[in-house]
Amino acid sequence: MKILISVLFASLFFASQHVAAHGDHDYQQPRVISESVALIIAQRATTSMSRKDAGLGFGQLKESWSEVPSKDLSMYKQGKGYYVVSVLNRKEEKTVYVLISNYGEVYDANLIGEFDGIN
Repeated sequence: MKILISVLFASLFFASQHVAAHGDHDYQQPRVISESVALIIAQRATTSMSRKDAGLGFGQLKESWSEVPSKDLSMYKQGKGYYVVSVLNRKEEKTVYVLISNYGEVYDANLIGEFDGIN
């Protein structure tokens, strides 16, 4: 009988924990970033791509990409739900274009500035 009561209390304990852990949670809408934040994200993304190959068509960027000043970043294109930021590396004489969602997620990057599925 003691075992049966112990099993009953244990099952009630675990059931109550499950209910408490899955209560009603407030859903927060992701925040839309500003253009200036998109520029910062693009700068950090190119720095990251200079440290590790991101698996994009151009391979790992040279270390000089981590030293691009903020004055060489600009908004190339903006549309509904996205930003495309151009990052100019004067030492390499190349520009990387970074596609960022308006919530701050980096989706893609390339050297031509055109991305499938955006206008």
